[in-house]
Amino acid sequence: MKNTPPFLSNETCYKRTRLLILSRGLLFVSLLFFSLGTMAQGDDCATALPLTNVTNYCSSATQYTSTGATASAFTAASCWTASATSDVWFSFVAIGTNVLISINGATMQQPRIAIYSGTCAGGLTQPPGGCTNGTGGSPDSQLFNSGLVQGTTYFIRISTTSAQRGTFQLCINNYTPPPSASADCNGAGRLCNKNSISVTNLTSGGVNNNENAGTCLSGFGIFETNSVWYTWTCQTAGTLTMDIIPANQMDDIDFIVFQLSTSDPCGPRTPIRCSATSFLQPNASTGMNATSTDQNEAVGWSGIEDAYVQQLTMTAGTSYAILINNTNATNGFSLNWGGTGTFVGPDANITGGPFTVCAGNSISFDGNTSTNYSTLNWNFLNGGGTPTNPAGPGPHSITYTTPGTYVAILNATSATGCTSVETATVTVSSGVTPTFAAVPAFCSGQPAPAFPVQTNAPLVAGTWSPNVISNTVSGTYTFTPNAGQCTSTPVDITVTVNNSITPTFPAHPQYCLNAIPQALPTTSDNGVVGTWSPATVSTATAGTTNYTFTPTGNPCAAPVTVAIVVGAPPTPAFNQIPALCSGDPAPVLPANSTNSISGTWSPATVSNTSSGTYTFTPDAGQCATTTTMSITVNNPVAPNLTPAGPFCENTAAPVSLTADIPGGTWSGTGITDPTGLFDPVIAGAGTHTVTYVHTQGCGGTNSMTITVNTLPDSDFSADVLSGCNPVTVHFTSDASVDASSWDFGDNTTANTIGNADHTFLSAGTYTITLTNTLNGCSSSTVKIGYIAVFPIPDASFNASPQVLPQTETTAHFNNHSVNGDSYFWTFGDGENSSLENPSHSFPQVPGNYTVTLTVTSLNGCTDATSLIITVKDNKIIYVPNTFTPDGDEFNNVFAPVITAGYDTQNYSFTIFDRWGETVFESHDVNRGWDGTYMGKLVPAGIYTWTIRIKSLDDDRYEVFTGHLNMIR
Repeated sequence: MKNTPPFLSNETCYKRTRLLILSRGLLFVSLLFFSLGTMAQGDDCATALPLTNVTNYCSSATQYTSTGATASAFTAASCWTASATSDVWFSFVAIGTNVLISINGATMQQPRIAIYSGTCAGGLTQPPGGCTNGTGGSPDSQLFNSGLVQGTTYFIRISTTSAQRGTFQLCINNYTPPPSASADCNGAGRLCNKNSISVTNLTSGGVNNNENAGTCLSGFGIFETNSVWYTWTCQTAGTLTMDIIPANQMDDIDFIVFQLSTSDPCGPRTPIRCSATSFLQPNASTGMNATSTDQNEAVGWSGIEDAYVQQLTMTAGTSYAILINNTNATNGFSLNWGGTGTFVGPDANITGGPFTVCAGNSISFDGNTSTNYSTLNWNFLNGGGTPTNPAGPGPHSITYTTPGTYVAILNATSATGCTSVETATVTVSSGVTPTFAAVPAFCSGQPAPAFPVQTNAPLVAGTWSPNVISNTVSGTYTFTPNAGQCTSTPVDITVTVNNSITPTFPAHPQYCLNAIPQALPTTSDNGVVGTWSPATVSTATAGTTNYTFTPTGNPCAAPVTVAIVVGAPPTPAFNQIPALCSGDPAPVLPANSTNSISGTWSPATVSNTSSGTYTFTPDAGQCATTTTMSITVNNPVAPNLTPAGPFCENTAAPVSLTADIPGGTWSGTGITDPTGLFDPVIAGAGTHTVTYVHTQGCGGTNSMTITVNTLPDSDFSADVLSGCNPVTVHFTSDASVDASSWDFGDNTTANTIGNADHTFLSAGTYTITLTNTLNGCSSSTVKIGYIAVFPIPDASFNASPQVLPQTETTAHFNNHSVNGDSYFWTFGDGENSSLENPSHSFPQVPGNYTVTLTVTSLNGCTDATSLIITVKDNKIIYVPNTFTPDGDEFNNVFAPVITAGYDTQNYSFTIFDRWGETVFESHDVNRGWDGTYMGKLVPAGIYTWTIRIKSLDDDRYEVFTGHLNMIR
């Protein structure tokens, strides 16, 4: 713990408590989020899961699991207990000399960790210190190991007992450490890049444990406990962020960032960032970020800190230093840098490629874009690249002979011993010649098949030429692999297309019903042999039958269907002889039908007096049936006429007349067109006869009558044509009609015959419409603006004032009337006025006066309204302010004078001394105070009086208060 006084020691305790709560909360959320996303890993060395990103890598909280793991074929690591038999395995290629492996168990308990070099088949070697047995009851373990060889593959083995298996998080940081750092500024480790740093443990505060003086860590005598110093110089100006994550989340990590005046961290320096509140984060982390705004978070806690301070903006060429202190333990931490600024130091950079090649080919590796280095050394041991360790920027041509995925490493070293490492992932593929399934032969015209799929692995991408299989001719198709693959040999396939043939046959005759048919040929005209279905032609049933020829022995010959018709005996066809009129010349029956069938008729001649049916019999030897023809002989026919009317004499459009025999002519009164147009207006009122004559067939005549009715009278009168609103009008019209419809022009209607009464409720001018109907004929009379209804004026006024004192009885009247032309006022006191806004003086006699305003419009309409004016008695109370009860003949009694306006029977008069004590009280207006209290004269001075009395105006009590000066 920090060396703090007792009254500050709760800070660290509080931090630990908050950390535990937040950590458990974070673990709970993580379990929810990742419980469905665990990742498979190897159950033994041979199936170890490769890890490709081993610079400051961390999986998710529950990404891996040992549930279901079995015991390995290898013996337990040297430091493990014998029961740790449930193993899971990972592998990685070392890019640095040191590695820090951390296991944070979610549901796993006491994880054991071991690291090995070698091969799974040839034997594994555990380096010194390459294992940890974990801690009983703890879900977390950590293993640090140094002396790793760059480019060498290492295996990570994680094990528990079967009862302790579960999900876990794996973190690994493989790095080459910066120069050694000490707890004092004169031993500060120099950082040459922003690679992550892992410190396994801290030992003390150094020789000088007060290097935090003058910072947020120096209050209350706090000194360094377990600390380390690092320094660097800015290469490229920009922001700098960082995260410091303790190896043990229960540790309290604090830090100070200094800006140096020189490059010496022990020289003049200024603290520019400081934090002592790491326990506020769930994992006890601290650092600088882009969201925090404070630059210092000191010892103690105000409740607004978050364990992070504002990011730093570095200046190129300026040197900086950081002091990191573990307040309560010797455990280490991981330091991760971020931001846009860079540190002065070597920068290894690999270009060239491509880094995916075929086995036996070479890759160009170029380090010429690396900067700030004195030596460049390459490592191609992983994967057996040749040569294995070239030096210098190159470019170097490296050959890989074995397929697989490998890591190429470039080390850049500065003159001060700083190292930068860059890696490139190399993929080496083996060559393969693709093979394809054969395409079966098919017939010309059938849908062409798709190109076959490759039958061996790995799959090779390429193109076909031609790029579409023909469905008409046989051919050879070539598959050419795309460039950049480990094969370039074209592959040919042959596709056979057989010619298609359609059998042909001569036209087959049409048969008569029950005729003897020909045999169907079993060989087509173009030599195709086959069978028929049905096998023989049948003429027993009339109709069309399909006979299908199916080829045999030729898969590319198509079946053919032939339609054979068996016809019923044809019926002789004749042109119909038109109907005759009785007495017309008789027509001659034809000897041959229109479809060339000869025969005879019975009867042989046509009658011109009566209708009849004539039968035609075909001559012998012809395939035909008998037929008949009916010939009609017509007599003249009278047409049926469609009744029309009755109409009204004002029917505007002509009416079309119809008959059941079209094509005739019409005549008579009102006929305007012989085709049948009748105009009621032209015909006029009355009954009219019209005649129709047709020429259809043998002709005919018929007549009918049409009635045109007269229009009814729709005139009307009113007993009142105008008046003041409202106005009731009595309307009179013809009472002999069948129906009447009144429209009064105010959105109201009535259906009364002869007379109608209507009251107009709103002022205005109204148009009256009457429609009378008689015998289905209607006429209307419209009288525009027939009724005038005048508006009633609205009388309104107010008075100022409305209540008058008896001493001033003049009131002023303000006229607010609407639609008035003249005005008449009566004031209730016998006086009147015709002014629009008069003033009037009422008698000085108390009482109520009714004022009435009568308003008359230009049309003589009137309205009146009234208002009461009140004249009240004057209310007078007089109270003196001094009296002298000295026994002379003047001013010996103090009493108010009340003259009018009050009810003296409801009265009280009270006098108080300066202490509020009552010295006199009376309910009689004639009794005053003589200056005594309890028979003795009171001292001279100021006294307070109160009068409470009822008003005669409104029966309410009024209260008056004042002071009097008694002089003796």
